Amino acid sequence: PEHHGHLFRIKGRRDFFTRPIPVHELICHLEESNEQQRDLCAIFDEALSAYMKQSWKDAIEMFHESMKICKKDGPSIFYAQLCENYRENPPGKMWNGLVCLNNK
Repeated sequence: PEHHGHLFRIKGRRDFFTRPIPVHELICHLEESNEQQRDLCAIFDEALSAYMKQSWKDAIEMFHESMKICKKDGPSIFYAQLCENYRENPPGKMWNGLVCLNNK
């Protein structure tokens, strides 16, 4: 299984890199996955859906659930912090879920 990809834009790069790029976390082949890995992907998928709906509280709770399965799951940690930031400073109606990373 894999976490669903999401679009990121990296600031501070040449034009080629300023276009949004999809980012995925590859875990393993589906037939080699265990129940814990499948649970992690299912919960992360729900959390990402809540994130896209700007349901910050629900998304944060689900990202924390995925961190209970895998404490060092980088995407869950990243998105939980991002949701906390958006809860304090909402991105507005025109927000499309795109994540902009500053390359500095």
